[in-house]
Amino acid sequence: FPVTIGIQLKTLVLQPLGKFPESKSRRLADTLTKIYRGAVKLNEKIPLPKETYSTDRPRYRADLLLKYLGDRTSKGSVSIGITANEMSTTKGQHKDWRIFGLATYFGKACVVSTYKFYGPTSNDKMLKTTLHEMGHIYGLQHCPQQKCIMRDAEGKDILHQVNSFCEGCHQVMVNKGWELH
Repeated sequence: FPVTIGIQLKTLVLQPLGKFPESKSRRLADTLTKIYRGAVKLNEKIPLPKETYSTDRPRYRADLLLKYLGDRTSKGSVSIGITANEMSTTKGQHKDWRIFGLATYFGKACVVSTYKFYGPTSNDKMLKTTLHEMGHIYGLQHCPQQKCIMRDAEGKDILHQVNSFCEGCHQVMVNKGWELH
């Protein structure tokens, strides 16, 4: 196993939001436990905060969900909010840009929406989106490599095209306590 010298591993706190299915929460928590050397905690489901709902369109604002989760995340932890509800954020001139996930670089939280994930690949897409957002939390920016999980989706569903982290992104994640193949 790679050694993470001097790195304190953060506790990953998986926070189901709204009507997110318990079976999917448990599956994601189990998978994260297998690929992350730090602690993974699965919280009880909580309602989506009313103040994060956009009345302009029937979507939740990912930036407000990030703030909500970040304000409640203890030191040494990272919150991963997961919802089956649709999310959006402002991107450039687009006030209501639909997204699968959002995180801030070196932040304390990320949010992932499975709203558009159907069928037999839905769990794979949920994991890839979560890993992409965790990459941002660990400081990774979007990667130009076509097969890298850190590739910018540019508003499209490219999750079937990305397989894993490229060599450079992979090394950053391994150094942060991830055991990715």
